[in-house]
Amino acid sequence: MLIRVWLLALLTVFGSLNVLAQGKDPRVPPGTDPGGMAVALISGGIDYTLPEIAGRLARDGEGEIVGWDFVDGDPLPFAPVGDQSSNGTVLAKALLAEAPNVRLVPVRVDSGQPRSLAKALAFVAKTPARVVLITALPVDDDLDLLRAATQEFKHLLIVVPAGSEIADLDNVLPATASDSAKPETQNSAFLLNLTSVANVLRIAAEATANAPSLDGAGLKRAVLERQRKRD
Repeated sequence: MLIRVWLLALLTVFGSLNVLAQGKDPRVPPGTDPGGMAVALISGGIDYTLPEIAGRLARDGEGEIVGWDFVDGDPLPFAPVGDQSSNGTVLAKALLAEAPNVRLVPVRVDSGQPRSLAKALAFVAKTPARVVLITALPVDDDLDLLRAATQEFKHLLIVVPAGSEIADLDNVLPATASDSAKPETQNSAFLLNLTSVANVLRIAAEATANAPSLDGAGLKRAVLERQRKRD
């Protein structure tokens, strides 16, 4: 009960935040919302200055990025290319190339901190995103808070690394690991089969278009049913 109260309070507090970036991260290139299905990527950060990412960022009506950095506490979830603490840029580039009708909601966290991940889900729950990709999870002993957050935001379909201890939850879908990761992804903690994930996103987009009220569990069932028919 205390965890639930904390999560609800977090949403209220976060809605009143208006923290300005301190200038240590680069500005987001100007642009407008590209449209398409909004997908949240919770990672160690991305390099949003790259043209192939900047043009696919979800944005508000003023062209500001829909995203947040829970490490620095600002709206710039930046991590430079090659930063060993983050695999977000590699994943974002590959995913956007594989799924051309997706717009990205980037969120930067410390994946070793369950509270950081729970806050990220609370933020994503207030964005247009219905599908969330989490690149890495804390150790199993620290998952209670993340479990509570996942169950609190039932409208989200949450895609997690294969073998995750929270994969049993109704709105959590374990991702298929890549059998042949490219060399630049070898240091990634989350080697996605991006074709498989892109298929998940396509199915989810179709399902929400046909039934907008579907929650995360409903989206998960739609994906698994389509996969069974294909197999």
